[in-house]
Amino acid sequence: MGSLLIVGSAINRFLLKTEDDGGGIQQKKRGSMLRLLKSPLILVALFCVVMTCYTLGFLDASFAIYLDQFKLSAVVIGILFMILSALYAISSPLFGWLSDKGIVYPYMIIGCIVTSVALLLLGPSPLLPFLHAEIWLIVISLIMLGPAVGAALIPALKCLYTGARHMGFQDGLDLDGLVTGLLNSAIHFGFFLGPTIGSPVVQEYGFEWSATLNASFTLLAAILMIAYVIVEKTCLHYDDDKNPSDVKTDTTFLTDAPDGHTTDTSPLDGE
Repeated sequence: MGSLLIVGSAINRFLLKTEDDGGGIQQKKRGSMLRLLKSPLILVALFCVVMTCYTLGFLDASFAIYLDQFKLSAVVIGILFMILSALYAISSPLFGWLSDKGIVYPYMIIGCIVTSVALLLLGPSPLLPFLHAEIWLIVISLIMLGPAVGAALIPALKCLYTGARHMGFQDGLDLDGLVTGLLNSAIHFGFFLGPTIGSPVVQEYGFEWSATLNASFTLLAAILMIAYVIVEKTCLHYDDDKNPSDVKTDTTFLTDAPDGHTTDTSPLDGE
């Protein structure tokens, strides 16, 4: 596997060409991950990703132990895990297609809300004393979780690109690297937090309260996304249909002039 990664990196080095502005003049844009993190949309989207992956990490670490009370065989436990994974895999292409077709905020909001409800049922939560731990209730919770996780995670990539364009970034390999780096960092951070926080809570307070705490995190993510949508529609008035190349930016460019000298120009100069 390591050898394949090394060979693939070498091939990409020769296949990926340096971008230019069409006139043969190389153009390098100064952009940073910290600047991307100034976008409220990106922060909210990353929080949704972290909390969703927190859910998956939490379940990976503690769900099998919780199922011990039902005296299930290893095959049945594997099938229960497969329900979530299979439905997530099936629904992911659908949400990717829907994200390309229109706005993505409703999918992420609904995904986080349904994830919260599913986690409350999975325990079930002590806040729902009329429910008791049953296999059929666990199956329903997992069926809800699979598509909900897909709805919360998959559209996040488009949210990151939209937030970057709002900040003045233009499409290109540099932006691709920043966005995918942020997304992967959020995913792995969530998977790190799940066992790190969830397992001690399970040990101290039980699986039911730990799932309830997790549900509150994902519900908070949905509330933050709803708040952002309200602010965007009432105050910010972004035009998402605008071509990214037409977006004004305060980013300074370094342009390599034909005579070998470097000139410092800005898209805002002369406005």
